[in-house]
Amino acid sequence: MNLTLLDDNVLIHTITFLSVPHILALRQTCRRFDELTREEHIWINILNHDILPNEYPFPLEIFDTTTDLEHHVRNSYRLAGQWRSQIPQSPMIKTFYTERPVSEVKLLPGRGHKWLLAVSEGKSLVIWNILLWSKCSIWTPLLNDGGFTDVKVNDNPESEAAIAVSLSQRIALLCLHDDGHLFEVFSLDVNLFLVTLAGDFLALTNRTSETIIRNWKTGELAHLDTPSDHCLETIITPPTILVVCTRSISRYVLPSRMPVDQYSFEPIDGASATPTSILIRGDMSSADINCKCFQYYSISSFPPTLIAKTHSPKRTIGCPKVVLGKRATAVWIHSDQSHWFSGWSERSDEAIIAAVFPGPLNDTGYPCVYNLCINTRDPWISLDYDEDVGRIAVASRTGQITICQL
Repeated sequence: MNLTLLDDNVLIHTITFLSVPHILALRQTCRRFDELTREEHIWINILNHDILPNEYPFPLEIFDTTTDLEHHVRNSYRLAGQWRSQIPQSPMIKTFYTERPVSEVKLLPGRGHKWLLAVSEGKSLVIWNILLWSKCSIWTPLLNDGGFTDVKVNDNPESEAAIAVSLSQRIALLCLHDDGHLFEVFSLDVNLFLVTLAGDFLALTNRTSETIIRNWKTGELAHLDTPSDHCLETIITPPTILVVCTRSISRYVLPSRMPVDQYSFEPIDGASATPTSILIRGDMSSADINCKCFQYYSISSFPPTLIAKTHSPKRTIGCPKVVLGKRATAVWIHSDQSHWFSGWSERSDEAIIAAVFPGPLNDTGYPCVYNLCINTRDPWISLDYDEDVGRIAVASRTGQITICQL
């Protein structure tokens, strides 16, 4: 049967049943199939019947705008294939230098997945467009604000406030304009520590016994009695609030200020949580080898269920941050990879480690851990990860920023 004799609509319907590699192969056969395989309907169908049901990495806000949908569907299919194959490919790496020292680097979720925030020693915020490799804007606090002590990025790209900055006596919320410029949209006079910016909610703490959840638009407040250990992170999905501290995780259901569930663990160096899971990085300084591990828990119910764990290096680390995505992929920095993998020479270089834990992209039942990139230059002090597009950013204090594209 000669397929070219069929009507375009029949062919498009038939193509929707093909996998992404087969569609791309068909595209190469003739000009007509090259045109038909670019029909948006085909890629919407793949998204709805393959990408989303299988929980492949995908920037959902792109679907709302249909901006370059085929590109993002293909990238999602490629990322999922890499994670599921357990044979990682070398990432594309780009390094550039800023004009000033960097203390922290953050990838802004959503918003085209093109914005990077470089924090400069409590003095300024610099926005970079990492698709064009250009600096877009610099924001500095007012003279009477002094420097800032902390910066949080909003995990909800649809919120007006993209960034929260903790100043000496207030919290400033900044909006990111489409051209990459920052401007202040709200100021809250408060002598509390900033923990999280999530949607229209701020999480603040006095670091002793209380965490406050505030809707910055409506002014609504919720007071939570929290453990005295350091609050690392809050997950805000009203009416449920998860508070992660250095020794425990607590679940609250508003309007109650007391936890309905609480789970304690040994002291940790870092943690990263989603609404359904948490990855804990054990205490590297502990004498107990059983504490030197990454533990991945499901927190869909309490007490949390340990899904998997993998051992940590014995060596003290410089950047303890670990970033967990919603699809059970994670990245962190490891300072002596010779303790992780057999067959490697003894050396103390840093490495970006990527892991995929049991979940939608790993059905093996155990974590798969990979080395992605080795650093032999200035030590990395900051790390961030955008799971939706497979992008990692690391920075050194001297202003060197490296982007790894999976």
